[in-house]
Amino acid sequence: FNARKAEKEASIKAQSMAKINEKASEVTSAKEAYERDQKNLKKAHQELEKRIHEYDTVVGEAKPEELCNITLQTVKDAEKTLEEMKVLADESADNFRSVKLALRNLKDAEGAEDEDEVGIRIELKELDEVLMRDVGNKIRDSGKWPLVIDVSKQVSVFLRYTDTNYVNACSSTNMEPNKLRRSLLGGIRYGKPMVLDLMDVDLMDEIERAFDVIEFGLFDEIMSKGLLQNEAYMKLIRKDDGEEYHPNKFQDSRAQKFKLIIITSNRDPKESLVESTYVMRVKVKK
Repeated sequence: FNARKAEKEASIKAQSMAKINEKASEVTSAKEAYERDQKNLKKAHQELEKRIHEYDTVVGEAKPEELCNITLQTVKDAEKTLEEMKVLADESADNFRSVKLALRNLKDAEGAEDEDEVGIRIELKELDEVLMRDVGNKIRDSGKWPLVIDVSKQVSVFLRYTDTNYVNACSSTNMEPNKLRRSLLGGIRYGKPMVLDLMDVDLMDEIERAFDVIEFGLFDEIMSKGLLQNEAYMKLIRKDDGEEYHPNKFQDSRAQKFKLIIITSNRDPKESLVESTYVMRVKVKK
């Protein structure tokens, strides 16, 4: 009896692993397609920039109208190609996320561990030590800002009632350019974290645009930490900010304590966001 039971369990386990391996193969193929389309998209962007530069040059040098028209057409062709590449890149990115989600759901259903999930795993009770105080300097040494993935949404509640500048990325009020600027500037002024809560939505493109409304290229400066170098943040101060934000109120020692914390309840955030951050996953008790 015991032998038959063990044989049956082994058979079930083998079938389960076969399903998981088959889905894992789909993930590998989808990843290859995603990476290929991302490379093609990058090339299309570069080609368009090259063609625009050529057009600007011939116009600036007052070249014959025929040549100007030819170079203008190359710009239009490059724009069309770029739009086509964007569509393909979006489709492959969506498919990649979809098959990864399907694999994780399958592993959950079969009771298998998901070893492919990116990020260190932490418990909610470890947030203060690991995220806020960065004991061991793991976040600092990574050179990146932290991304906390928490499907339970408890981290959002914890950080909302901690001494942080909390920004709900789904709130048009929170994301209003002047309010967003003050949230960032206040975090730097007082040396405390600015929290960007993405909820369960992919909002990084919208967030980047919102920061770029304040100052073009600002989001990249934040993510690279260039904004904290040589008091570059001073350019964000406006005359009507009042005495509280007068330049002499800022101290570099406080500014260096500033931290951007991005949180999401989306179990599978955008690939580019994962790659540009130090990822933590909050363990969910079942």
